[in-house]
Amino acid sequence: MSHRTLERVFVRMLFDPAFVDEVYANAADALAGLDLTPAEVSNIVETDRRAWGHDPLRRLRTLRILFDEFKASSTMVMAATRSMTALDAFFSGSEFHAAVQHRGSLA
Repeated sequence: MSHRTLERVFVRMLFDPAFVDEVYANAADALAGLDLTPAEVSNIVETDRRAWGHDPLRRLRTLRILFDEFKASSTMVMAATRSMTALDAFFSGSEFHAAVQHRGSLA
């Protein structure tokens, strides 16, 4: 058991509704390879899934911070795509999940 692993799963679930769907559909596959006990996995899926989406503006607020931090990169993405969707998709991407779960850099 690792409380840090559990915390990181929580962060991923707070930012990515698709990951929440994966966990609730098949927790064993979605959480495979993580240092979690069966009781911890059970506790995750026994949580009311609405709890993970109680703050619908979390991603937008975080994007604003990332946009301020990475102005040039964010501007280039916006110029190329003409949409916030590409930036918002970052939170569902494998890079985001790997950075959070393995304590990497979001840059």
